[in-house]
Amino acid sequence: MKLSLIIGALRERCPFFSGRVNALAAWKYRPSTFPALPAAFVMLAEETAAAQRSATDYWQTVTEAFAVVVALDAASAINGEETAFDSLEAVKAQLWKALSGMRWEEDGHIIVYTGARMLEMEEGRLCYQFDFACDREIHEEMTRQHEELAALDTFHQMAIDLDPIAADGRPDGN
Repeated sequence: MKLSLIIGALRERCPFFSGRVNALAAWKYRPSTFPALPAAFVMLAEETAAAQRSATDYWQTVTEAFAVVVALDAASAINGEETAFDSLEAVKAQLWKALSGMRWEEDGHIIVYTGARMLEMEEGRLCYQFDFACDREIHEEMTRQHEELAALDTFHQMAIDLDPIAADGRPDGN
């Protein structure tokens, strides 16, 4: 999955972050110093594959997931106010408008929202993770099998030695 397309969409369609959207390898590698808040970090999540569905060629669906971690100023939440959590609703609405239904490949499936959860609230910031996924099809043309079949010589003829079945249901021996 090309995270640059996701990051570009968020920078363009989520004014809440004022362009502060970056890639992150994993949450455990989060920056030691955060940029100005609010900010968003896009990271790859899991990738799962369904069973290969074709008996004659290759056809398989892969679900690629990614997360958008949002870092907000949590001072209001620490003080018992609701504004940080109200901001989450505004962020969620912008994320949905930026990503839900987007096709990151021209002929691919759409991105869907799959859920969210709070990661942490510490050092005056609230970090919340929003999860998205997109299915992708692996077709025969994308596989080694296709290249190997294309490299074979052209098939011209086949000889078959056939022993017809007699009226009694057994080969007639001719």
